[in-house]
Amino acid sequence: MHFLITWLLASALIGLVPNCAWSQTVTGEEASGLANYAFTHEVGFGGYDVGEQQVRVIKIPFFYLLRSPLDHRWGLRLHFPVTFGTYKLELAELIKDFSLRTFSFVPAAELLIPFGERWVLMPRQDLGFTKDFEGGDLALISATAVRAMYIHDFSPVELSLGSGLKYSFSRTSNGLNDDDFALVEAGADLRYPLGFSVKGHKVDSSVYLIGRHFFRKLVFGQIGEEPIELDRIYEVGLSFGTTPRPVIFGIRVPRIGVGYLFGDNFTGVKINFGFPFKPGPREGS
Repeated sequence: MHFLITWLLASALIGLVPNCAWSQTVTGEEASGLANYAFTHEVGFGGYDVGEQQVRVIKIPFFYLLRSPLDHRWGLRLHFPVTFGTYKLELAELIKDFSLRTFSFVPAAELLIPFGERWVLMPRQDLGFTKDFEGGDLALISATAVRAMYIHDFSPVELSLGSGLKYSFSRTSNGLNDDDFALVEAGADLRYPLGFSVKGHKVDSSVYLIGRHFFRKLVFGQIGEEPIELDRIYEVGLSFGTTPRPVIFGIRVPRIGVGYLFGDNFTGVKINFGFPFKPGPREGS
């Protein structure tokens, strides 16, 4: 029932968006901003290769829990991610000559609505901007999403199931880098203890799998060629963390891991901070 509520809310929201997508073949002087800004914000800390295009992103995920769902019937979390984009093709070249190309600030508000002990509904709205420093215009970035999360403890193993819908777009004044996409996603995460502790903090690991289907296609412009359109992207990954999470200098240390993304003409690697559907720490975590 709760998954059905998620689909209905998100479908109604996406249905309000005009049925259009932007794709164009670009050449020469128009090629200053080929990256799909909306999708780059989606990837987070990492990078991806699509066709001949390579994008590397450093995303610092600042957030603040304004209202905890543990103490109230619903919670509110504010996100203030700062993202830097670089376009060096190799790590050695990046270290030798760091070249900042884009800067993004796309804050978000996310509601955390528990349904019993195992379900959480998470509507979210992102709205901000990206600036391309190599001749590109300021781009507006927007993303609207609804996610649902189910967690079941099969002690000592914890199973998490997530699903969601999202619509995201970018707009520039010249229209050359206008992009959008809409996706439905579903994933599963299995967390298990590793059998040892560090200073009283039990260490665990998790593995996850996520599938994303773009029912409004993800489009990447290409220099002098037809754009690349993607229907599906998959992600597999793992993460490590402790229970409870340690606090260093007043900051709670997040889970940390790595994910691999793949699809037709697409590969990517990202640093993750746990299963992306996870609403955050619960009692004792």
